[in-house]
Amino acid sequence: MMQNSNEFNEIIQDCLTILNCRSQKPWSIEACKELGIGYCEKTSRFTIPIHSPNGKLAKVGMYNRSVPKMYWNTRGVDGNFLFPAVENKWYILTEGMPDAITLRTYGFPGVSGTLGAGSPVPPGNWYIGKKIFILMDSDAAGLEAEDKIQKLLGNQECELFLCRLPDWNGKPAKADISDLVMYYSH
Repeated sequence: MMQNSNEFNEIIQDCLTILNCRSQKPWSIEACKELGIGYCEKTSRFTIPIHSPNGKLAKVGMYNRSVPKMYWNTRGVDGNFLFPAVENKWYILTEGMPDAITLRTYGFPGVSGTLGAGSPVPPGNWYIGKKIFILMDSDAAGLEAEDKIQKLLGNQECELFLCRLPDWNGKPAKADISDLVMYYSH
C-alpha cells in the first residue's frame, strides 16, 4: 500500500523512465496524475481509468510496459469509452488510448476509442459542433480506421480533418503519434 504521494510519484516516474527509454510512450507524470493513471506493481502495468460519456468510471485498462498492449477489465460494461476530457472546440482522434495519453502529455486534447482501429470512435455525441482531427497509425489498420471514422462521422454535425504522420528518418512501418514524439524528443 502506498504511504504518500511522494512514494507514488517515485514509482510512476521510475516506470515512465523505463517506458520512455524503451521508446514506447513519452508520457509525463503530470499527464498521468491528470488522467488518474496509476501503476500496479504486482502486474507491472499502468492502470488507466476509463470513463463513460457521462463521466462515471466505467472500467480500468491496464497497459503492459514491456509489451505495448492494452488489457481490459470489462465485466458488465459494453462499448467504448472516451477519456474524461475538458470541454474543447476540437479534438485529435487517435487510434489508441496510449497515443491519446501522449497527446495529453503535450497539452493536446487527444481522445480515442478503447478498441483502437477496430472501433475508433468513442460513443456519445461528444463530437457535435467540434473540429475532429483524425490521426491514425501509419498501417493498413490505421487506413481502415480512417475510412470507418469518415463513414461514422462524415454526415454528423462536426468538421473532420484527415491528418497523416510526416516521413522521418527511421520511421517504423506502423508508426503512431507517440513514435513521432519520441523521434523529435531525442
